Amino acid sequence: MRREQGRTVERLDRALRCEPGPHRDEALHRARKAAKRARCTADHARPHLPRRAAGRVERFGTRMKKLHKVLGTHQDSLVARHELLALEHRDTGGDERDGFAHGVLHERQRHIADAAQRRLPKLRRRAARRKLTRLS
Repeated sequence: MRREQGRTVERLDRALRCEPGPHRDEALHRARKAAKRARCTADHARPHLPRRAAGRVERFGTRMKKLHKVLGTHQDSLVARHELLALEHRDTGGDERDGFAHGVLHERQRHIADAAQRRLPKLRRRAARRKLTRLS
């Protein structure tokens, strides 16, 4: 489990060091997948551990779930923005209001992604907590 925790934190650190853009978005998606893997590992290990260790693992799983959710919000926003741009390029004969609506929706999704990224440093600190040293 510590290995999954380390992998998640390492990938999140790598993503946060990237300049904003496509490389950062890809790195954040890799961190999201690592957080999901860590959460699933915790969920599967918990029933097989003593009560005290199970409590620690449950809290660890909760931290990973929160991180996964925020990274998922960012990824959903990214996909929505790409789809809005694709829709705008396909819709050449539409009304001017359609273009304005697409722009408004695109900007709203960008704000959602920015809000998710602002939460990442705090979630990163929580995800890196080393309370999993004694599980037995």
